Amino acid sequence: MTTLAVTPPEEFIEILEEHCKQCEANGKYVEAEMAKNRIKELKEQKKFMDLKDLEDRQRDENNELEETHILEFNNFNQEWDKRMNEFQVHSSQLIKALEDKHIAQHEDYRVQLEEKLPIKFKPSPELLNLKRIQVNLAKQKEYKEAHEVQVRAQKLEKVELDKFNQDRQIKMDNALEKLFQAQEKEMEALRKRIIAGENEQKKQRA
Repeated sequence: MTTLAVTPPEEFIEILEEHCKQCEANGKYVEAEMAKNRIKELKEQKKFMDLKDLEDRQRDENNELEETHILEFNNFNQEWDKRMNEFQVHSSQLIKALEDKHIAQHEDYRVQLEEKLPIKFKPSPELLNLKRIQVNLAKQKEYKEAHEVQVRAQKLEKVELDKFNQDRQIKMDNALEKLFQAQEKEMEALRKRIIAGENEQKKQRA
């Protein structure tokens, strides 16, 4: 194994420069010229090697930096995905809680309406008059006429009762519809807040 294989270029150049001076001093100009040319070649090689080392270091640093950025980017995305998932889970819980609240409100209000709205209808003066006539005819033993009035009274009572039940149901439906509309507004407001929060999360992530 030769010394050139292990001697650093800087040291070898110094050796040749010293050799060149000795050749110059001893009048060995041909050897001095050869040494000078060799020194020039070694300096060019060293310059090339230094440049290559610099490029290699820069490439390694860039690769390391890129790997670091990729790792940071992946960690960043994972963290934001986790936050978005938690936000969506929380939003779903809020919507479910509000839905349960609305169902309970609807049932409670329906029970209140059932208790508040009268169950028995109030007969009209005409119906009350027919019933009085019916009773008087029966007392007078006018049974045929009493029966005819009774039939008329029963028909009128059915009409009035049907109308009473219909009006009662309409009042209940209207009241429940107002509650439903108020609940819809409340749910829509919650959904808008959730969308705004989600957009803010996306904005922060961007």
